[in-house]
Amino acid sequence: MKIKKLIITLFLLFLFYSASVSNTVTARDTSKYYKTAAVPEEINKMYIPDFTYEKDGISHNFSDSRGKIVFINLWATWCSPCRKEMPDLIKLYDKYRGNNFEILGILVADKPENLDEYLIYNDINYKIIYGNDKLISAISRAIGQTIESIPFTIIVDENGRVTETFVGTRTYEVFESILKKFIN
Repeated sequence: MKIKKLIITLFLLFLFYSASVSNTVTARDTSKYYKTAAVPEEINKMYIPDFTYEKDGISHNFSDSRGKIVFINLWATWCSPCRKEMPDLIKLYDKYRGNNFEILGILVADKPENLDEYLIYNDINYKIIYGNDKLISAISRAIGQTIESIPFTIIVDENGRVTETFVGTRTYEVFESILKKFIN
């Protein structure tokens, strides 16, 4: 009888511990990325729309990045080329983040729960935004190009003007050479 009570007690402790760990992980994950909150209807060609994104009840606008060079990287958790270039983007951001430089990773064609899981196992040092269809459509209209493949990177100058776009994976050296055009 004592063994049966011990087994039941241990089982209940295990369930309680598992539930508390699961809740902790979920709470941590959702605070790791931003969600698209608002996208303006009016779009200026070759300027990224001043969309709003938020996390933990705090809103930010893309225009908060004025004065900085911004790499916007459209990606998905299921995209192996996207995942391949991430370590190079992380390294680039580590090196240049104090030089009026920002990276915004915008998740496209994916689910929030995939992003939650991805961020549990991958530590990304730049802002990740869960992009919605309205944001991607607005960006496409602004750059005058349909975004059909990822990774898709958009280089934005300190005035918010799109200076370059490219599809496909790039290396650290390529990203750095592009950035050095602006900061040197």
